[in-house]
Amino acid sequence: VSASDLGWEPIVTAWLQRRPELGAHRSAEVDVLQGLFNRWLKQQPPNAGAAQDFFDWNMRNIKKIMEANDSIVICNVLNILAAMLKPCVEENVILADDAYRRTLTFAVMWGFGGLLEPEERKRLWDKFVEILQDAKHHDAIPQCQEGTTVFEYVPDWTDKARPWRMWTPTEWKPPKQLRFSALLIPTMDSCRAEYLINIIGNHDFTRTPPSFKSTMLVGAPGTAKTSTALMYVSQFSQETMLAKRLNLSSATTPHGFQKTVEAEIERKTGKTFCPPGGKKMTVFIDDASMPIVNKWGDQVTNELTRQLVEMSGFYFLDKDKRGDFKHIEGLQYIGAMGHPGGGKNDIPNRLKSKFLCFNMVLPSTMSVDSIFGSIMRVKFSAKAGAKPSVVDASKKLCGATVDVWDKVKRSLLPTPLRFHYIFNMR
Repeated sequence: VSASDLGWEPIVTAWLQRRPELGAHRSAEVDVLQGLFNRWLKQQPPNAGAAQDFFDWNMRNIKKIMEANDSIVICNVLNILAAMLKPCVEENVILADDAYRRTLTFAVMWGFGGLLEPEERKRLWDKFVEILQDAKHHDAIPQCQEGTTVFEYVPDWTDKARPWRMWTPTEWKPPKQLRFSALLIPTMDSCRAEYLINIIGNHDFTRTPPSFKSTMLVGAPGTAKTSTALMYVSQFSQETMLAKRLNLSSATTPHGFQKTVEAEIERKTGKTFCPPGGKKMTVFIDDASMPIVNKWGDQVTNELTRQLVEMSGFYFLDKDKRGDFKHIEGLQYIGAMGHPGGGKNDIPNRLKSKFLCFNMVLPSTMSVDSIFGSIMRVKFSAKAGAKPSVVDASKKLCGATVDVWDKVKRSLLPTPLRFHYIFNMR
């Protein structure tokens, strides 16, 4: 069934009907969520003009950095929601109605707004605030500081009431030897990306809606896609979780991709394979959109990637076993790709639907100050032997550099002759 014929409502209905199978208390949860889906997404938003529902308004007014149909969007919403509610299922508890409203608000905003730039995210949030106010659901709206939106906040998963709290990166502890090019410093952007990767990675493998424990980081150059993924996998315990990085390019063939994956697994039983020692493995697929598009418009390498993610394996290449399916257990995936357009490929919709896709935005001034300010505070401190005047000057240096950077970005815009005038973090 095509996405346009199916629509989003059957997907939500099927998900809600399966929730009671998870536990005795899920029926009460379904009653709350069903009403919220109908009120927020199905009814016509206030001041929406000709738009019939929130999906229609979104299609008419919001520009995504990568195309995603309504089925992909609602699957992202449901997967985030189910992943956030998984602890409640395991503990067999029911949250208060206002906690469900805050949790669903977070899931809806990241499902609809994950693939947006900051300006579009603000427009989306402003409209959703109108919907919440019209429904008298004021408790679902965080008390946003000036210049922030709901994307800077998250329902506190450590508190049963799920109050809103602002993202705060963990304190960075400098290594003994400072190698500038190898430093990975947590920021607000990396914290929320790691949270989404983590909850989806810990979520169950399901078919309704499709959830394959996989996330895709989409972003322009310099948005720390690779750094965020590497920061996440660096936290793994080697006793339970391994990591493998695959760099795709226009020269990557399906055969080469399959051989690379097969080199990291071992036989478990018969035609079933797994990572070494029966451990789990996170496969980081960098530059996922790079494989060449053939003259029929297909990315053959990414069709094999889609088969690996969706079917948990691929077919044997050995001549005597050709046609037999090789099942691979214990794999989950993180992908990274640039924005489609401007000569850069998109990925097939069939692959896109297997990942939770979200945009990595350019670092805010706060994030830039957090990154370089942390380094300056370590390098120029009383403990490092710096004089008080040098310490005071170092505190101002980061802000002054950011001001110059902002002025350069506004003044030296790219042109056809100076297309390289792209002043990002790199």
